[in-house]
Amino acid sequence: MDFSQRLLEEFHVAIVPGSAFGADGNVRFSYATSMATIEKGLERLRQFVGSL
Repeated sequence: MDFSQRLLEEFHVAIVPGSAFGADGNVRFSYATSMATIEKGLERLRQFVGSL
């Protein structure tokens, strides 16, 4: 399972691989939401990184 798929399926955080935008090896985050949702997503991202 790749990075973005695992982050979505196990931690419910969606990202887009940078390759879709000509930036291989990077990811794209959207922060067009409330601050509370961003904070929740960042906590989930922290948990994901800790699980690697």
